[in-house]
Amino acid sequence: MLFVTNVKMNLNHARYNFDGILQELKFKISSKQILSVNAWINKNERQIPSYNFYQTNKTWQWDASARLSANWTYVNNKFRTVIKSAYLQDKIIYNDSVSEIFSKAISKNIIAENENYYSLNKNIELIFGVNYTSSKGISSNYNKQKQFDKIAAQSGIKFSFFNHRWLNFTSVRAEKISTGALPITSNLSQPDTSQNLSLTYVILPFESA
Repeated sequence: MLFVTNVKMNLNHARYNFDGILQELKFKISSKQILSVNAWINKNERQIPSYNFYQTNKTWQWDASARLSANWTYVNNKFRTVIKSAYLQDKIIYNDSVSEIFSKAISKNIIAENENYYSLNKNIELIFGVNYTSSKGISSNYNKQKQFDKIAAQSGIKFSFFNHRWLNFTSVRAEKISTGALPITSNLSQPDTSQNLSLTYVILPFESA
């Protein structure tokens, strides 16, 4: 049986507030260089309602985050390079004075990478890139800060045939993380980019110690 009602119902002790700002800037330094800077900062404040509708709840959660990024692109004839960087920070504060739970967690991430492309001709392109990622986290439930670092490098070559309707991309990737080095992996893919067919055939990567 389905009951339909037009009565408006309110959930008490469930206040919510959101503040944020988003800014995107792009500068054309020259005919060959473009710089873009982006920033996104926001803050959330919410009261978590109680399971007892007649009891005033004192549980709150505050979320705050800051995301900053910058990209620099340089193009010169057959060569193109892109440098990207980002800083991400998230903070969560949870307070429940009734249950005496007071928790605070903060995470910080730094990302920097560089991508390089060089066209030997209209059908062959060389690709090389490196990436560095660092993540840190600390919480009131742990005694010390946790950190994870990673460095990765990838190189490849891309072939195009039949007026760029058929592509072949071969790459090799190596990674080193703070707990050790990962095996070198490689893969081969051949996507069909024709207008009527879009299939990708991927050979599974092999690993070597």
